[in-house]
Amino acid sequence: KLSRWFNRSENEQNSEEIAVLCVDDNEATCRAREILLSERGFQIKSAHSGEAALEVVQSFTPDVALIDLGLPKVSGGELLQQLKCKPTLANCTFICVTGRTEGEVPWRDMGFHHFIRKPADSDIEHLIEVIRKGQ
Repeated sequence: KLSRWFNRSENEQNSEEIAVLCVDDNEATCRAREILLSERGFQIKSAHSGEAALEVVQSFTPDVALIDLGLPKVSGGELLQQLKCKPTLANCTFICVTGRTEGEVPWRDMGFHHFIRKPADSDIEHLIEVIRKGQ
């Protein structure tokens, strides 16, 4: 393990300090992000609904939350408002994730800090860059 750590770039060494919450109703999408981001040193937890995300943040404080807008029952925008009310998430960066184009979604007005168009995992370097912008 030590040799793996020494062979990482400086950015990857700092990644392990960044906690990411992935909220997406597509379990395969969350699993792919878990694998890709954990391999790069990020701490990551997933939730497949708004309700599950609210449960996760009871014991996990993310630095960054990737929130799909198209969640069942509670939309990503509604979930964002609920998460922003939590004092432990005052410094969290919220990233809107959707299949729609940036111009179709009033993501800034909703309170998101950044926007990523699905499939976010197709360009992992861009996803990591946006996550790090929040730091």
